[in-house]
Amino acid sequence: MKTWKKIYAYILHNGQTLVNIFLVLTLGGGSLFRVYQALTASMFDYIEVIYFIRNLVLVIIIMNRLDHLAISKNYAHQSVALIAFFTGIAFDPEPTTDSALLINLSRGVTIIALLLATITLINLGKSFGILISIRQVKHTDYTV
Repeated sequence: MKTWKKIYAYILHNGQTLVNIFLVLTLGGGSLFRVYQALTASMFDYIEVIYFIRNLVLVIIIMNRLDHLAISKNYAHQSVALIAFFTGIAFDPEPTTDSALLINLSRGVTIIALLLATITLINLGKSFGILISIRQVKHTDYTV
């Protein structure tokens, strides 16, 4: 019984670090596997490079992010945050049209989205989180 209490206490104390390790292994491994698939299928192009760079930035930020101080208790907001984070999994990377115009337009939109996502990640930096939480409270001293 004491062993389970020790394990539970360890998880409570190091839970954020364990989640970060899981995310780094999952997202980093998935990104490397996607690069491997693209290379072996001779489909490694500039979009895959940008996608890999975005994932690399994400993994680096997760490895260095601050522990949260508090998490929102609103389940509706947390559900929206989780759905938004994981929606990329649902997209099929293969084109479903033969129209060169539509394929080029979708590539352009994809590039813009990946660049904006990378800029947003860099802007959030160590404060990035998947769930809605407070990671750091910034304040400045001023006098009137």
